[in-house]
Amino acid sequence: MSKKLLIPIISCFTLLSADILKSEATIGYEEWKLPKNEKLGMTHFGLLFNFTPNWYEGIEIYGASRGKRGGFFALGVDSGLKTNFSKYIDLKSGIFIGAGGGGAAPQGGGLMLRPYVEMLLKNKNFSIGIGASRVKFPNGNINSSQIYSSLYIPLYSKSKQSDTSNYDEWNLLLKSGIYKVDSSSKTLSGKSIENMKWIGVELQKIYPNNLFTSISMSAAGGGASAGYMETFAGLGYQLKNKNIPIYLQFQSELGLGGGGKINSGGGALYRFRTGIYTNIYKDLTIGLEASHLSSFNSKFKTDSLGVSIGYDSFYTLNANSSAINLDIRLIEKSHLKAQTKQLKKHRVDMLGIAIDRYLNNYFYLTGQTFWAYKGKAGGYAEGLLGLGAKVSIYNKFNIWTEALIGAGGGGGVKTNGGAILSANIGLSYKINKKLSLKIGTGYTKSLHKGLSTVDTTMQLEYKFNLFEKK
Repeated sequence: MSKKLLIPIISCFTLLSADILKSEATIGYEEWKLPKNEKLGMTHFGLLFNFTPNWYEGIEIYGASRGKRGGFFALGVDSGLKTNFSKYIDLKSGIFIGAGGGGAAPQGGGLMLRPYVEMLLKNKNFSIGIGASRVKFPNGNINSSQIYSSLYIPLYSKSKQSDTSNYDEWNLLLKSGIYKVDSSSKTLSGKSIENMKWIGVELQKIYPNNLFTSISMSAAGGGASAGYMETFAGLGYQLKNKNIPIYLQFQSELGLGGGGKINSGGGALYRFRTGIYTNIYKDLTIGLEASHLSSFNSKFKTDSLGVSIGYDSFYTLNANSSAINLDIRLIEKSHLKAQTKQLKKHRVDMLGIAIDRYLNNYFYLTGQTFWAYKGKAGGYAEGLLGLGAKVSIYNKFNIWTEALIGAGGGGGVKTNGGAILSANIGLSYKINKKLSLKIGTGYTKSLHKGLSTVDTTMQLEYKFNLFEKK
């Protein structure tokens, strides 16, 4: 493991004293300077937790939104300190440590470091930040200093327990479909783009007036564009009648996407979607969706038909509900023999994050993402969904196992379409009621030949409560 990656892992041990987490969403923009005076516009968004009044940590993702590197993404951990300068001003300083690449950028192995300082102008509903950052890929050729801006919005509720007007419902959907790519869309080399299969996940927040907001992430799972990835934020409306088991949704979204040799311009995308859904058992739904996606600054555009399976009321927050209990894992995962175009088989090290929702004392749903930071495969990434289980064997020791399906590509790793399967097993040690240390091994395989490798993992798991009311 890289010594630089030990920083966020060691800092996680201070979570032991954090009983109540206040969370906030953040979005920001900055321009990096690449070799030959190339400018790369990067949009970042994430979820930060204030563990103490002066210390925060969270997860952020960066994506290209302007320039010619559409499909460049990076994911990692952001941690820092902040202090109250006055009633309306906070000062903060921190560092982002993560991994990423794509868009044929000079990211090397993919390890990304971003120290920064920032001033926040705040009120009770949001904060606006102005800062200076320095971005460096130690084993690549990106080294840039710049000014950036950001917006922070609190996600926790300050309402009293008796305030029933404060109501949040969260729905989780797993999706898959086919992109019918327009004939005018081209690859980076000017060739036509084949139709491709995609798989993804979406989280929706439903409001009492039937409006909803959403965050989604999808990737190529079949075709000739392995490595294509997209992420969207949207606003929609659902037409729903309690007496009819079928309902409609209409949605507009803005996002980032590219990779898989697709020319998506700078990476900024927009999409319109409509879908019809029905409940098949309690909160379990199935649906059929149609969408149109276009790039803001290239000819890339597609129509899509997809299906979904959803879990309505994945979490509901109201006057009588408690906070959602989740596990978050910081993971270092190694493909010991990843097959790439440059070398037949060699090791690829990845930084990953997993979020688990337990169904009972034994089984849990898990969503995971991994990004290469070392091993001549910068830009390679995976997104996985699946089911896990754990069984206590002795005192504080547990055996855990997982079965996962998802998509992976980029960085020259041969996944031949993008769809991958993964199975893992390992041992965990419970340090205390919130923190566990886990090790494991597994096997990852592409559905269409190519990638076939044994894996090892080292993990730090933390149990926490999200959306806790204060």
